[in-house]
Amino acid sequence: MGFNARVLCVATTSAAGASNVLSCKSDFPATLRVFCEASFWEELKEAEAVIAPLSLASYRLQRDENTVGDVVRSFADIHRGFQQHFVRCDNLLECIEKRWAKCKQPLFMLGFALHPEYVAVAKDLPETDVSGIGTLTKIAVYYHRRQLATADLGELRRDMISRMRGEFTNIKATEFRAPWEYWDAVAVETPSSVLPKLVMRVLSIAVNTATCERLFSELGLIHTAKRN
Repeated sequence: MGFNARVLCVATTSAAGASNVLSCKSDFPATLRVFCEASFWEELKEAEAVIAPLSLASYRLQRDENTVGDVVRSFADIHRGFQQHFVRCDNLLECIEKRWAKCKQPLFMLGFALHPEYVAVAKDLPETDVSGIGTLTKIAVYYHRRQLATADLGELRRDMISRMRGEFTNIKATEFRAPWEYWDAVAVETPSSVLPKLVMRVLSIAVNTATCERLFSELGLIHTAKRN
């Protein structure tokens, strides 16, 4: 986006304060008097509140933070941001939930759980079809067979459970700049485990910004013609 959320926020704050001054000028061009209306700035601020979480997610995925785990984090951030948008909260949440429903949720949640930055959150999630230690262990087994094309699981189940409980390694993620650097170190420390191989395969699945871009386009269905 050329006109990003931060610029929009600054413009909204600055111009809203100037609107009263502008409205006092009788010679102000009629075509620009919309800038003198408080409702214009209120709606612009409302638009900024919607765009901000989408912009953040888009910028994140354009950088190196574009694993399937990062996508889950982005969905969570967008969902949280939309919940704070009270005017059209239901419509906005419906958009994000429809987009999430089209993702390969088991794979994405596995990537979220195996990402060193997000495991602390993932391990506390309840048992569902795509979360919880028991479910994620089953998902890990499925994707090990699918991604690595082997039935030899080794001690994957035990290692996955140990990982989710924070007992698999003492290596700290904060010592490394990227998740794959962390898992490289874990692989050296645990050469007999197949878990690092699975993790590297899952985290190597890069995601582009299409998800966020589609959400941007879908927001056009929410705003009225007047707002657009």
